[in-house]
Amino acid sequence: MMEIIWRIDDSASWYAKHGYREWTVLEVKFGVWPVLPGHQAGIVWTVDGWQTIQWTAALWLHNAPNPYGGHDEIWKAAMNAGLAPAPVHFWYALYVEDGHGGRRWDNNRGWNYQHVV
Repeated sequence: MMEIIWRIDDSASWYAKHGYREWTVLEVKFGVWPVLPGHQAGIVWTVDGWQTIQWTAALWLHNAPNPYGGHDEIWKAAMNAGLAPAPVHFWYALYVEDGHGGRRWDNNRGWNYQHVV
């Protein structure tokens, strides 16, 4: 069965001391359908225009009813840019792996998701 993955929302936080940003975090919540055992999900991201990349595993939050009478898996992943000058430009794509290692992507139809913090 083919999994469907989509971004639900993202939210940012940061901590600054003496006018200098100590860390910047972007959290992303996303959904996966259908609910199946063995899923692993995560995010691939960058803050330097894809010169370097980071892979972050997502945390399963819960299963939620969907409008079609079934359920969706809800996941969350956090990207921590660490010590970075503001503003921080995040680019990211979401993935889910099935129990056999097959991977499906949501990369915003080839444009990748972007968020400036």
